[in-house]
Amino acid sequence: MPAPAPAAPVEPGRRPATPLLNEANLIEAAQSAVSRLQSCCMHVQRRDDSINWLEALAIVSAAVLSQVDVIIESGVASGFSSEVWARYFEGTPTRIYAIDSDAEGRNDVPLAAQRLKPFPKVKFIAGDSWKHAPQLLNELRGQRIGVFIDGPKLQHGTWLGLNLIALSSDVKFVAQHDTVEAALLSKEFYDGMASWNRTVLRTWMPAWRKHFSRLDNCSVDTNCGWGILIMAGIETLPMTRTVMAEFRSLNPGASKR
Repeated sequence: MPAPAPAAPVEPGRRPATPLLNEANLIEAAQSAVSRLQSCCMHVQRRDDSINWLEALAIVSAAVLSQVDVIIESGVASGFSSEVWARYFEGTPTRIYAIDSDAEGRNDVPLAAQRLKPFPKVKFIAGDSWKHAPQLLNELRGQRIGVFIDGPKLQHGTWLGLNLIALSSDVKFVAQHDTVEAALLSKEFYDGMASWNRTVLRTWMPAWRKHFSRLDNCSVDTNCGWGILIMAGIETLPMTRTVMAEFRSLNPGASKR
């Protein structure tokens, strides 16, 4: 068997190629990231509707693996997860844009803005993600971007994420919260998301749980949280259909909320 070819040299000022965004590489990245998450962040108080720790780990692992410069969060609510990203990436160039419109009516906007004020790498934006997220993609053109959607929910969140992926190859991944079957309220849509070739990770599946359920003091045999699904951007999986055609292939039906 011939010896493998030597790796191509990296040009000055350019990053080495990023590893492929898939489940195995995300697990490996998470195993390296977990100790920092525990030390920097797991004292942060979370609200009952916030993401769980094994879910937060999935997002920071996707961000690290994808070498993102920017995280855009849609649906910040209490500001818990944006604070976690700020603490985890403290001391790095990574910036966070946190968007919320108080759609749940819990007066989250002023509270989240105040909570995130001490973190200089976080910019809080009060408003609609459908307006502000595309504007950010345009302003941040050429930078590597990860997106986390915790609002809008259900099919509306998936539709937003897929549109952002289609808008720019700078979007390396989109993570969506509340994607277990009980949260989506539609078996057809859940099955469509499960078989979607853009889906690279679901945190409630055994492959993730067996490594990281301990972060939430959960049994490996039971799920903690409402689920994070990570979908790949077009750098990993080019879009060969229209956005609407790809979305319809997921059998979204009509939202029941």
